[in-house]
Amino acid sequence: MRRIAGWRAWPLAWAWIFPTCALLNAAQTSPKHNRTKLPLDVSLTAVALGGAGLLALGAQDKKIQRHVREFRKSPQAQNLNLNAFGNNGTLFELMGGPLAATGLAGAFYLGGLAADSPKAKATAGLIIQAFALNSFFVLTLKEAVGRTRPISSNSLDPNQFKPFSGQASFPSGHTSTAFAAASVIAEQYPSWWVAGASYATAGLVGGGRVLQDRHWTSDVAAGAILGYSSGKIAARHNKTEWSMGLDLETPGITLAYRF
Repeated sequence: MRRIAGWRAWPLAWAWIFPTCALLNAAQTSPKHNRTKLPLDVSLTAVALGGAGLLALGAQDKKIQRHVREFRKSPQAQNLNLNAFGNNGTLFELMGGPLAATGLAGAFYLGGLAADSPKAKATAGLIIQAFALNSFFVLTLKEAVGRTRPISSNSLDPNQFKPFSGQASFPSGHTSTAFAAASVIAEQYPSWWVAGASYATAGLVGGGRVLQDRHWTSDVAAGAILGYSSGKIAARHNKTEWSMGLDLETPGITLAYRF
């Protein structure tokens, strides 16, 4: 499939922000948090600014990646041991993988059991919900957009889009996973230092992906917004009351929840 011209492909690449912002807007309403929906004009403004910002950042992708490659050749980069975990890169990059998300949820659940903390156990479930929602968007968009990774682009061209070709640079899955977990934790434990530590760690995951030449900067920015939105939706529409029982009319066991 021939390369699609950048000016034609970019609208496809950042059009995902429309449904993402719509879902995040819907997530503002929650009896638990006593929030109201954003006005339509505010939502549309946020969509327009988000799309324009991502498009502007995309125009700098090539320049940023050139500086990244120059830095990777420097002695300072060698001291960072960027390939400490092989193809997985740095420890921070590992923290954005699916196993890390599952492990984090497991740690919260086990910690909740040990400390008899329903909130910690609920946080574990919310992280899994956010990860599932985020994965649906990320995997769909990766295939539909088909952006070539910088490490696979000899000419360092950020405008190579080959939908359904297996190219999967946009958006960054590691970054979105990290921000999904961070936004859940920040929502569950509303403290400036918890939010700061969570989002800073997620930001390091995204930075590591750019530094490893695995993603363009705009991939990371898109992943951060998508992950943040997924986490907020999961946390603000959490299903907290579960029950099991027998259905007398239809043989079998039913599982129900209330929210």
